[in-house]
Amino acid sequence: MKAVRLHEPVGIPGLRYEDAPDPVPAIGDVLVKVHASGITPTELDWPLWTDQLGHKRDYIVPAHEFSGEVVALAWGTAGLSVGQEVFGLINGYRDGAAAEYIAVEARDVAPKPKTLDHVAAAAIPQAGLTSWQALFDHGHLEAGQTVLILGAGGALGLVAVQLAHPVGANVIGAGRSGVRSHVLEMAADRFVDLEQDRWWDSVGQVDLVYDIIGGDVAARAMSTLKPGGAFVSVVLPPSELRADIRFVNFVREPGRAYLKEIANLVDTGKLRVEVGAVYPLSETQKAFTDQSNRTVRGKVIGARSSCSPDPHRRRFSCIEWVGRIRAPEAWHCARPGQTIELKTPARRPPKPADSAALRTRHHADTRELARLRRTRPRPTDESRAARLQLPAHRQPRRAAAGCACRHAVQLGPQPCERV
Repeated sequence: MKAVRLHEPVGIPGLRYEDAPDPVPAIGDVLVKVHASGITPTELDWPLWTDQLGHKRDYIVPAHEFSGEVVALAWGTAGLSVGQEVFGLINGYRDGAAAEYIAVEARDVAPKPKTLDHVAAAAIPQAGLTSWQALFDHGHLEAGQTVLILGAGGALGLVAVQLAHPVGANVIGAGRSGVRSHVLEMAADRFVDLEQDRWWDSVGQVDLVYDIIGGDVAARAMSTLKPGGAFVSVVLPPSELRADIRFVNFVREPGRAYLKEIANLVDTGKLRVEVGAVYPLSETQKAFTDQSNRTVRGKVIGARSSCSPDPHRRRFSCIEWVGRIRAPEAWHCARPGQTIELKTPARRPPKPADSAALRTRHHADTRELARLRRTRPRPTDESRAARLQLPAHRQPRRAAAGCACRHAVQLGPQPCERV
């Protein structure tokens, strides 16, 4: 398959579009044909050059949020089916979705929102999971409270505004003047221009600060918190922290339960996503460059080859796995229009049998079993003694001749009393 890989931590110039090994799903994984993947401009700088066991990785594949179609299930996978359209967020210690196929943990995948296509669905997981956990899991936002969102015009900020407003919170969005109308359109109650002098004086007192920017802006925003308030950040924290507030710095966790809630908000019209530009997989390096230079507003999406204008690119048209298989054995790039079907041997169903014949066979087997029990040889005295391992003076002996006793064996040195 084709994938975009980074072999050394040199940033965007090191991205290479090349052939890569086919992913092999492990226990609990699901194999997904990627239709679109979301790009985060800072992810190439994340310190993720080891796997979860601490082993060094030879390369990384970027773009950890995706939307696609399930093509195979590994052992232990539950809640998903082959052919199902899904979206999700990959663990940062695994290869990302800038590839034609990915193996991802099934617990980090959920059914795609029905009202979105794959391109729009791939723009949700990172922003949705991060903002949901920041506001509700760590910030404990409730109705009637006031939240200040720093960087409200970005992908995370716009989703946070839409998540906070339906719960009854007073939402204050902070950003550059150029995004004022867009943030207010997303249901923010107020907007604060960060380019104005002493902007923090116009904010007032808030219960929660959600920081996506960091730096001097975050330090200034700390003065707006009420005593006992919460400062939740996904970037580097300020150098000085107040002692009377609760500070949380976290990294979002993928999870199917969160994704299902977010998908429900999308399908009910309570959450919208904004896609800035779509690039073919072969132009992933250009996509990272444009987003880093802030030349694209909104989420940047990398699409699979079927959306690519390159006619020389090899394409998969349809690959289907029938049944549950541990690992694909016939991966290759198909010719355009070719369909590959890998079938596992099906279990042959039993032949139908007459119920009366089955009952007759059952009764015959029962009578034969009873006959065998009656005719089987009984154990001898010696075999009994060996099994019981009795001492010499307690060894069994037969009764004397003419004994009318019903017992076949008398224990002890004395003869039978009835002789």
